[in-house]
Amino acid sequence: MKIPAKQVEAFLRRPNAQTKAILVYGPDTGLVQERIAAVLRNVLPADPDPFALIELTAERLRSDPAVLSDELAALTFSGNRKIVLLRDAADNLAPLCGELLEQWPGDGLLLISAANLAARSKLRRLCESAPHAAALACYADEGEDLRNLIRAVLAQHDVRADNEALSYLHEHLGGDRGLTRAELDKVSLYAGAGGQITLDDAIACIGDSAAHSQDDLIFAVAAGDYSQLETTLSRLWQENIASVTILRAAQRHIHRLLQTRAAFDSGGNAQAALKMLRPPVFWKYRGAFSAQLKQWSVPRLFAALDLLTEAELQAKTTGIPQRAACSRALIATAQLSRRRDAR
Repeated sequence: MKIPAKQVEAFLRRPNAQTKAILVYGPDTGLVQERIAAVLRNVLPADPDPFALIELTAERLRSDPAVLSDELAALTFSGNRKIVLLRDAADNLAPLCGELLEQWPGDGLLLISAANLAARSKLRRLCESAPHAAALACYADEGEDLRNLIRAVLAQHDVRADNEALSYLHEHLGGDRGLTRAELDKVSLYAGAGGQITLDDAIACIGDSAAHSQDDLIFAVAAGDYSQLETTLSRLWQENIASVTILRAAQRHIHRLLQTRAAFDSGGNAQAALKMLRPPVFWKYRGAFSAQLKQWSVPRLFAALDLLTEAELQAKTTGIPQRAACSRALIATAQLSRRRDAR
């Protein structure tokens, strides 16, 4: 069965005893690992025996597929439920898992970890449709979910953030749950228990090389700078920044340009509209942002948003490689920046 996003936390706290296999997959590897850990914590006893958890890899099953059935059938010393954790799974394991679900050996739980799987993935379809299996998708935190996560992690450290700092954290975090938690732990340590994080604090702590590279990239895209686009995009991929995270950052930048340009076209003051943006444009990029306001028109900004949103949808729901979809959309957006509007 497919576990809806709103029900995931409840499912993790108390996995159904009738569930034989749980697939945890998605582009957010930090969230995948966090949810795997939650299942282990909530199913295994506090002090499990050495045979309560067995880890296997997809590579191991290629040479010895029978080991999966054998391990699921094996008993633990304590008599508690056994978990077999299968890492790096892919569609080639769908037939094996399907056979096991039809005739399950023992009462063990198969916990499957996988990277992003397209909607037509055989392994994903199997776990979404089988009555005794479950599939948990792990996508990057965004929107109000990301804001709630930021507040929750800061609250655990007895730290608060003012509105500008919260907006900055929201804009620069969310690509990977593990990295998000690590960065929030860092800024909380900086503020100290009972402290409050300001915008300057957030920039000082979260303004790492990946964040600055991402900013460099989206400003290069909006400026039509193909050379800078290629260089910074390669750097971000080397740092394992998710394509969906990059596309969302580009969407936010185009939306901020649209918001400011629309105010100017309606007879407002562009500089006043720029000052109203939250979080404010980082001082390093203010000149570039002002130049891009003159470079873009409202119709082309709407067209760019359509391109970037469609690319994110393709990356999530089709078999198109995420990096290919991301790269094409960024290049197409850069091309739009150089077009002249029809008179």
